[in-house]
Amino acid sequence: MRQSALQEIFARQKGLKAEVDKDTLVISGTYYIYDGEIPYGSYEVWIGIQSAYPYVEPVVFETGNKIPKKLERHVFPKSKRCCLGVWEEWLLKEEDHSVANFMNTILQSYFVSQNYFDLYGEWPFGERAHDETAFVESFAEILNVPPIKETVLSYVCILCGDWPKGHSNCPCRSGKRLRDCHHEELMELHKRISSKIAHQMKKRLLQSG
Repeated sequence: MRQSALQEIFARQKGLKAEVDKDTLVISGTYYIYDGEIPYGSYEVWIGIQSAYPYVEPVVFETGNKIPKKLERHVFPKSKRCCLGVWEEWLLKEEDHSVANFMNTILQSYFVSQNYFDLYGEWPFGERAHDETAFVESFAEILNVPPIKETVLSYVCILCGDWPKGHSNCPCRSGKRLRDCHHEELMELHKRISSKIAHQMKKRLLQSG
């Protein structure tokens, strides 16, 4: 990562430090949560960002034991890794995939939510499940299709390849040819979702089965 990118991160997060371990950028220390420009809480963190980022999700641990290490608090009990949400959803909703934007958006939301839960006993932005339902629901929203795994997977499989051919069966499972059904919608999705991200979505769905 370029030095300018690190400076952008540490200008806001002065309690963090960075070092490189093989092909991983390790960021650790005190991470602050903000209300506008004012910090009002903090968490001790260890963050591993591989060289293949953003196509490989960062690994985040809360190391100060402020968050219980259990699934209902969005922490995987075995690995103790923080569950930030569906990574591909963030990739598709955010145009800026920089580490600085990751730190200021999805990571900030995670710890803001944890702080809010400690205060009020509920999640401020809602929450997703931690099984395959989370991926099906998330991808269904992105694709604007019913949250049915087989349907979502059919769409994702088409997006993994080249431009969809009109004579192919429509992935909505209507039995119609694509040209007579959802061809325009698929073409728009193809413009927005790269085959690389589509392959990641497919992998998520198949692994969760």
